[in-house]
Amino acid sequence: MKIKKGQLFQKNDGTPLERLNRIYNVSKHLEPSTIPDTHLHSMWIKNDGLYISTVMLTFEELADLLMDVCGLADKLSNPEIINKVETA
Repeated sequence: MKIKKGQLFQKNDGTPLERLNRIYNVSKHLEPSTIPDTHLHSMWIKNDGLYISTVMLTFEELADLLMDVCGLADKLSNPEIINKVETA
């Protein structure tokens, strides 16, 4: 993931970042009346990842996203890393 302006994903593009955003939005803007009778919660955790009724995100995908964020944090907190990458 690179530091850039603009959108990080397109709506419904199916990328891990878009699915994480959808899971976040469902959990943040929960309307209890919209949870199907067959579900106890709007989001649930299984052995392989995070789920909502429409999408899932594997723990491996989540770990990759977190590693991307760590890399961006390194670049932002250590400007010399950016300079080394740009000159290489």
